[in-house]
Amino acid sequence: MSSPEKTPAKGAGEQITRMRPAGSLLVYLLVLLGFWYAGASQQNSVAYLFCFFLASIGVVSLIVGYRNVSAVTVRCCGVSEGHADEPLQLRLAVGNGSSRGSFGIHLRPLAEVAPGAFVQLELDQLPVGEQAVHVTTGMLPRGRHVIGELLVSSIYPLGLVRWERRLRRAQPVLVYPARSGKQPLPVVPSVSGEGQGKVRSTGDDFAGWRSYRDGDSGRHVDWKAVARGQPWLVKEFEGEANNEVVLDWARVTVVEEEAKLRQVAAWVDECERRGLAFALRVPGIDLPAGMGTSAGEAHRRAALRALALWPQTGEVSG
Repeated sequence: MSSPEKTPAKGAGEQITRMRPAGSLLVYLLVLLGFWYAGASQQNSVAYLFCFFLASIGVVSLIVGYRNVSAVTVRCCGVSEGHADEPLQLRLAVGNGSSRGSFGIHLRPLAEVAPGAFVQLELDQLPVGEQAVHVTTGMLPRGRHVIGELLVSSIYPLGLVRWERRLRRAQPVLVYPARSGKQPLPVVPSVSGEGQGKVRSTGDDFAGWRSYRDGDSGRHVDWKAVARGQPWLVKEFEGEANNEVVLDWARVTVVEEEAKLRQVAAWVDECERRGLAFALRVPGIDLPAGMGTSAGEAHRRAALRALALWPQTGEVSG
């Protein structure tokens, strides 16, 4: 079942900036205390001078650190999509609205869909303007999620305090099912009965290459490519033109629903790699045949989105 959608907190877009102590703050305060004690106990004006000098540097660093973080903006770049068996990338536009660069910026989502799913993005220098960045996550469960809060932080310039800025943004994430299963592609013969119920690898029209799999005939191996040290590839030819690949839920032999979705997702991926037309039939979903090549990228994504949102089939859209 798909994970429940997480709604961002009320007041979306609100920015909250906080200051937290960093690791070197205690050392800094102890040094200040030492100079103050030396100046007070021994009437040492040089110690007083160093104490006030270090204190003024600390105050200035607080102002600089605040400006360094407050100028950072984050904008979502549409829905991030990917499979549950691979890391997902959140597409964000990170900008710097000040007249000078920002330094030591750390960015990470706060709302974890799965434990340890997100990693922190570090930007040593953020120039003026806006640039596209990707925050890589771990593998997330199938379904639709909304990441509602991002954390921008920095300990620049002296590492005394950490300025944190929480940005409430609605970042949609759509996770397709993982691709697993060993069943071959189901093929429905043409209405005329001329088809043989399978996609053939023989014919006159060359269709392309695919990776070698155990059991493939040696007649179709591209031996010239193997001789050049390239990976083993198998030549494919247009076979029975009237055969249609139908990715039918009922043809999956496993019983568990998530396993069925994973098998169908694996079929969609194979159709895309082989450039085959396919139709999708899942309870509540009936997509007509469409090519799995460049012209049919919208068809492939519609099929994967339907599988990601299942059984909420009424929300499928291109």
